[in-house]
Amino acid sequence: MAAKPDIHPLMPDRWDDLVQLFGPERGAYGGCWCMYWRHDGTRRAFYEGSRAEHKRQFGEIVRTDVRPPGLIAYLDAQPVGWVAVGPRDAFPRFRKTKASRLEDGASHDGIWSINCFYIDRTVRGRGLMADLLDAAVRFARDHGAVAVDAAPLDVTRKLIAGEGYVGVASVFRAAGFEIISRASVPRPLMRLVVS
Repeated sequence: MAAKPDIHPLMPDRWDDLVQLFGPERGAYGGCWCMYWRHDGTRRAFYEGSRAEHKRQFGEIVRTDVRPPGLIAYLDAQPVGWVAVGPRDAFPRFRKTKASRLEDGASHDGIWSINCFYIDRTVRGRGLMADLLDAAVRFARDHGAVAVDAAPLDVTRKLIAGEGYVGVASVFRAAGFEIISRASVPRPLMRLVVS
């Protein structure tokens, strides 16, 4: 990517930019509105919820949480990318999923996670995921993280639309993340110690 993106925390005054990026009705991949990893129920229960409800819930998080739930990237003042980043405890589904679950009794203290990317189709394949990842790691470190976890997709085949929303392992490896477990073959649990 020739021009470096401007990347900012998603504060309430940037909500309309995220809506523009995700699509007012679409809500990024499958109408998730970045609520999938924040949901504590079953996968089925999540998908039985409406896109409008997911949008309302995420909008409430953006308006009321002390900490922004992620970062939004801009090129030429247009929103083009998103990454979700926060303490592991903010993402119940991430904590429970086979790929990203820690060993029983392992502490989550100070561990953050990066679990979702959305990149506008017009700029995919230009390195924006790496820029967002770098900014998310800095954001986590600056907000007290001691380590950052992710469970990105680790495959060599061409990805189908939306499949890489969890991130791509090669991008995480290039940023210094290391595999700490592999309970799921295509999605290793990777970690970067930041303190």
